[in-house]
Amino acid sequence: MRLITALVLGLAQSAVAQPTSACFSAAATERIAACSAALDDASLPAGTRALALFARAEAYHSNTDTDLALADLDAGLALSPGDTTALLLRATIKEARGDAPGAESDASAAIARDPALGEAYLRRAGARFAQGKDAAAIADLGEARRLNPRDPGPFRVRGEYFLRQNKPDEAVGELTQAVALNAADVESHILLGQALLRAGKAVEAIAAFSAALSLKPDDLRILRARALAYGQVENYAAAMADFSHALVLRPGDAATLEARGVAALQSANHAQAVTDFSALLKALPGRADWHYFRGLAYLREQQPIEAAADFSVTLSQVSGDVDALSARAAAYLATDKFTPADADLTAALKQQPNSSEFLTQRAQARFLAGRFDAAAADFASVKNPPPRLALWRFIAASRAKQDGRKNLTAAANALNARAWPGAVFRFFLGEVSAEDVITQAGDEPSRRCEARFYLGHAGVILGQADQAREHFTDALQACGRQTLEAQSARLELARL
Repeated sequence: MRLITALVLGLAQSAVAQPTSACFSAAATERIAACSAALDDASLPAGTRALALFARAEAYHSNTDTDLALADLDAGLALSPGDTTALLLRATIKEARGDAPGAESDASAAIARDPALGEAYLRRAGARFAQGKDAAAIADLGEARRLNPRDPGPFRVRGEYFLRQNKPDEAVGELTQAVALNAADVESHILLGQALLRAGKAVEAIAAFSAALSLKPDDLRILRARALAYGQVENYAAAMADFSHALVLRPGDAATLEARGVAALQSANHAQAVTDFSALLKALPGRADWHYFRGLAYLREQQPIEAAADFSVTLSQVSGDVDALSARAAAYLATDKFTPADADLTAALKQQPNSSEFLTQRAQARFLAGRFDAAAADFASVKNPPPRLALWRFIAASRAKQDGRKNLTAAANALNARAWPGAVFRFFLGEVSAEDVITQAGDEPSRRCEARFYLGHAGVILGQADQAREHFTDALQACGRQTLEAQSARLELARL
């Protein structure tokens, strides 16, 4: 506030008062533009130029542009070396960037200029803690507390110190005291939120960040921090709202766009994810991870051709990435490209030979391709398969003219015959009728789908082509278009 007041007084006397007065806008982006326009005036007096540089530095810092902020502070301090507010802002930025000695030097310069400036002792204490100078740091905290007993700063700095030491519980205690002493201290709320996150208390962290935002609604750091906290509690819609707010303040910011794209994926807002990662790739083409994320969004949007293209870009840069291989296999599978899907999954299994996920995926690809012997072998390699896979394994073995009853019986004995899909197991073991399977499935859509799918394959196994066609036709109507059961039914009808 002292800096703003000084700027108002200094610029009010300037011949360029109108454009430079906007340097004090609450909106950082507007402030940067106004100060930049003022600084273009070569006739601006040195003292006023320094103040405009300091104002723009604060705006850059608010927007997390620390390189630009430091450049302005350096230029301003060259014109006005004793400005304590600018020295402390530069100390803050240096400490955040890991330059603790530089931060200590700036804080000491501020103390030399004004020995009663409690904030300078706090800043120097933080820098000294970062360098392991604990005794000197504690002495600085004592002096800050002597100068202002109600100042939350000493508690805040100790909280920062405990955070750096990865002691979040201790940090929470100190920062809670800081907030209690001054509920309007934004930095204490921010640090408390960070400490609570590290302590695994995301809900409380959200409350702390919300308190900070009530004091500083357009702060990018706080918006991003709260968005990440929302992500930890899987409130992705709220996370996206905070990231969107941040993007209004700083349009096109790559880190925020990426974070919102990932949150969109997590919240099943796949169209938004495609939009965000497409914007990123337009600005910076070829990033492997962005192509991967957009590929996932395309895949979930049922656009497998576009998805496969993105995964291929990822794999061209990160050869052998198992996640991209598995995802591209799924895209290939959705378009009946079984051979390349098989190749991708085989490549993934060379790296993770015991992966139940990859084995299941390849088994299903081979099943759909009609390679039932190879599918049965893959299903057999899956450890602790769920009941559904036990049925797929039996069907694959039977279609390959193998005897799968022993394994099916073992799986059936571990199930409650009255619970779905118990009737399917008993049907394949010859204990109940097809009507019993349909009755147990009832009207629940996914069960009706599975029942018709299983009975269709039973018809093929038993050589009852007409019944197989009837059940597969019913499966196409009962199953979702993108389900494996519907895909298998479609392929089997084409083979019959």
